[in-house]
Amino acid sequence: MKTCAIIGLGKRFKEYHMPAIIKSEYAHLVAVCDINPDLVYEYSKKLDVKGYTNYDTLLKTEKPDFIIISTPHDTHLDIVQSAANCGVNILKEKPLARTSEEGLKLKNICEHNNIKIMVCVQRRFEPIYSLYFKLREKIGRIFFVEGKYFIAVPNLDDGWRASKLISGGGCILDMGYHMADLLLWYFGIPETIHAEYSCSRPEKNYDAEDTASIQFSYSNGLHGVFIISRTISPKTELFKIYGSEGTIEITKDSIAVTNTQGMVLEKYYKNISDDEISLKQIQTFCELIDDESILIGDIDQHLANLQFIDKCYKQ
Repeated sequence: MKTCAIIGLGKRFKEYHMPAIIKSEYAHLVAVCDINPDLVYEYSKKLDVKGYTNYDTLLKTEKPDFIIISTPHDTHLDIVQSAANCGVNILKEKPLARTSEEGLKLKNICEHNNIKIMVCVQRRFEPIYSLYFKLREKIGRIFFVEGKYFIAVPNLDDGWRASKLISGGGCILDMGYHMADLLLWYFGIPETIHAEYSCSRPEKNYDAEDTASIQFSYSNGLHGVFIISRTISPKTELFKIYGSEGTIEITKDSIAVTNTQGMVLEKYYKNISDDEISLKQIQTFCELIDDESILIGDIDQHLANLQFIDKCYKQ
């Protein structure tokens, strides 16, 4: 069993990492860390582990097998460097980094210190998303991809995500990262990528884009569009693939195959909870740590995601 520490005690920690680590048979939590001393006190007592407000002190004192990073994006590179200096492996929240350039720095740090790193992308661990590969032949020649991801955030100017300097970007980097990861997983990186984006409420104090449309195309004729927004409601998550003989529609809860007349031929539902997905990620990473044939896990996959994101911003 691997020893683990969690840095960042926000929403992701409370809803995903904490429930998963409590249930895990592969990892044992030894410490938590956050800049908020009240949170550190609360969860160190609740989980009966040591608490720290400084991650350098945690790393040097506890020397866990790995850490889980769940902090604002601008802190990730420094935490990775500190963990690497201590020989500690890293399981981190997406994105890999704020830019491709920052991602390459992170990769070099991990390679130089011979540590493993893995980025949390839940959809890679949800069976309905991998079912696509078994179903795609049923819809013929694929020619178009449509994606929609909407989360209506009530206070766009609240918290670190409102700042492009801290977050690295708004809905494109945050929510769009999931859509890009699916697109590249299924089809590879597109030849052309063009995005338009905006802040829809200029009276609010934020500069990270809240709404974006992204068009992309491949040399084989496949093309598509993503619409991503932190203001549009209702909450929607859709990834739809159009073929000459039908469509595959993937939502957060199901995947369905329909024919050209719109009749549903097959449909499968999500049968795994979010904390079980986090549990699978922890198990996978613990196995990755012991695999000497793999140096840095899935980092190249995420560098490709960042290339997609970079092209969206560099018009």
